Order: sequence, then structure tokens, then C-alpha cells
Amino acid sequence: LNWITSMIRMRKECMEIGMGEWKVIPTRYDHILVMKYWLHENSLVIVHNFGSYPCELVLTEKEAGTKRLVDLINNIESISDKRKRHTIILEPFGYRWFRAGNGLSR
Repeated sequence: LNWITSMIRMRKECMEIGMGEWKVIPTRYDHILVMKYWLHENSLVIVHNFGSYPCELVLTEKEAGTKRLVDLINNIESISDKRKRHTIILEPFGYRWFRAGNGLSR
């Protein structure tokens, strides 16, 4: 119950999802969904693994819209590497919600 309550709270705090614009970011995987949402000067990158096995996903700075991603669920920061890429590990049926940049990227 605590987990569901915290997820509902986080979803309500992410106004981009309900009120903003969005686009699907293509990946080379059929079982991975990546969406980017933005509203005013705030943006989110949402990643879902619908597969039953772990997966390593690489997003470029261009796809993510920023060199800095902050995981809203685990409070972990990802800074792109020298090749301007983010590497994201997803558990089976896992997901990550990232705040993109400092709120100023699209």
C-alpha cells in the first residue's frame, strides 16, 4: 500500500504526463517503451521494459534532451558519458522515470 501511495503521489507531481506534450522515442527493442513528456520548461523521460528479462538501454543526449537525468524513483543521477550517452539498466518488467536536465531541456 505504501508503494502504491508513493507512486500515485509521484504521478500527481509530474504534471507533464497529464497536461504536457509527449513523443515516443524509438529504440531497437520491441519490448522497451521510451516516452518524453514536456510542459513549459520541465521535461520527463519515462522508460518501461515489458520483457521478462533484464535489458540495457542506451539513450543519447539528443534522445533524452539533456546530459543529466535524475531517476525520480531511486533518486539516482545519470550524467552522459564522453560519447554523450546514458546507459540505463532495466529489470524484467522494470521502469524508470527521469527528470530531464535542470528542468530547462526539451
